[in-house]
Amino acid sequence: MRIVSPVSGSQVDGARGVRIEGDACGLSNESAWLFDYDYGSKSYYEDYGDSPGPIVSRNGKWTFINSPIGNKGDDRVKYTLTLVLASPDCNGKLRAIKPDGTEYSISEMPPGCVIAQGVDVYVTY
Repeated sequence: MRIVSPVSGSQVDGARGVRIEGDACGLSNESAWLFDYDYGSKSYYEDYGDSPGPIVSRNGKWTFINSPIGNKGDDRVKYTLTLVLASPDCNGKLRAIKPDGTEYSISEMPPGCVIAQGVDVYVTY
């Protein structure tokens, strides 16, 4: 499980977001979730499509549009795109995250959830 694009150090327009591309292999009953780690709030903000949940659940190439990212007023602010490999137990814990308004966030990954990769991007909004 990995992110192949963007590469660490990429500049991102916060309103437009970023297209994330990756590869998944060796998944059996695991899935992958994506979070934006915000160093200001020290929180992981869940990224998802139509509804909260994993972005990858099978082997192969995958893409995800992460938009928006960051906060209005950001000027080259570092965020880490965080790819999490989730076992069935971890999936249950991540699905239990309650929204704070319209966002789903946590301050630390639950036990059993493995951070597979982090890619630093610099956001201007």
